[in-house]
Order: sequence, then C-alpha cells, then structure tokens
Amino acid sequence: EYVYTRTSEQCNVRWDHQIGPSSLSKKGARWNAREDLALIYAVKVYGRKSWQNVSRHVPCRSAQQCRERFVNKLYAKKRGLEEIASMRMLNEKKTKKNKSQRRRRRN
Repeated sequence: EYVYTRTSEQCNVRWDHQIGPSSLSKKGARWNAREDLALIYAVKVYGRKSWQNVSRHVPCRSAQQCRERFVNKLYAKKRGLEEIASMRMLNEKKTKKNKSQRRRRRN
C-alpha cells in the first residue's frame, strides 16, 4: 500500500528474489568452486527444469542465478569440451585415413 508505482505482485517478486531474508542474494558476487559443485549435483538430481529445487542446494543463490550459471557457463563449457573432443576424433580419423591413402600410393 506504500509503493504506489508497483503492483503487489511486483513487490512480492522483488522481496522473494532480491531483498527478502531468505534470499540473501549474492547479486554480482563471483561463483566459487563449492557453489559450482553444489549446482552440478543439484542439476543431476532435479534436472534442468526445476530451478527452484536446484537453488535450494546452492546457498544464497536464486533459481534464476542457478539457471544462468549452469546454462551460460557450466553447460556451455561442457558442451564446448564435447565439441572439441568430437572434432579431435574426426581429425584423427581423417589423419589415419590420409596416412593409409599415402601408404597405398607408395605401394
């Protein structure tokens, strides 16, 4: 009733996600290795659809922060490493194929 420019829903969302006592949000704070491990474990348990449950395993981080960290940093890094590994495998296969073709030409 004191905030005239915001609806009660907007005030509730702000309280829940940014300034409420249970959130204790680390807005802008760097993630540490312990938080990353807790996040990865929680995603394995709950999957990538239930960020509210995942955030309960990572102290002081909101569901949105957990989702953003996982999707943009951890999962992207994992996906990138997998792509690099698959590219290396393709290159190795091509190299082996080229070597075998060279041997055939010599004989």
